[in-house]
Amino acid sequence: MLDVDPGQVDVLRFRALVAEAGRARGTAEERELVEEARRLWRGQPFEGIDSDWLRATVSPSLQELHLSTVERRVDLGLAEGRHGELVAELLGLAAGHPLRESLWGRLLVVLKASGRQAEALTLYERLRRRLADELGTDPSAELRRIHACLLRPGPRQGGVAVFTGVVEPCAGGCLISGKAVEGKVEGEGGGEGERRFLAFVWSSV
Repeated sequence: MLDVDPGQVDVLRFRALVAEAGRARGTAEERELVEEARRLWRGQPFEGIDSDWLRATVSPSLQELHLSTVERRVDLGLAEGRHGELVAELLGLAAGHPLRESLWGRLLVVLKASGRQAEALTLYERLRRRLADELGTDPSAELRRIHACLLRPGPRQGGVAVFTGVVEPCAGGCLISGKAVEGKVEGEGGGEGERRFLAFVWSSV
């Protein structure tokens, strides 16, 4: 028997922290709890212990809880714009769980956010073939949606393409709405069906 305080047992503390993070969902405290739970996880559950019962009944649920916690931490990192630091971890986890689509979906999103769109497309195709070969199925609707996003052009800001011209001697700029009629812009109502234009005012210098 293990006669110690539950807070000194990693397994019990991990579960408690994840449960507490769930109750604090959407708050600043949630990330701290998720990070603390992550630091408790090392290797595989009960590694080195010769117990078929632990491997069959306890380990799978712990691993699922761990992966769900990792995915939540990734979501929090994405919301904070911390894309780059998540790539290496997700690549390793996806390789170890080649059929877990929720994990792969987050990897694809992180790669795109990190400017590695071509790599994301390559990995999606690899996953699609694996699902077809091993399970005889297609990627989930969510993965197909992410794939469609990967095929779209680069990021746009406020519905207007990113400006790539010469900045100087630009005196200023403004965003207007209207309808394009023979190269001109009519009205500024911004109504349905209208397009948005980026107007620049050039200095005489």
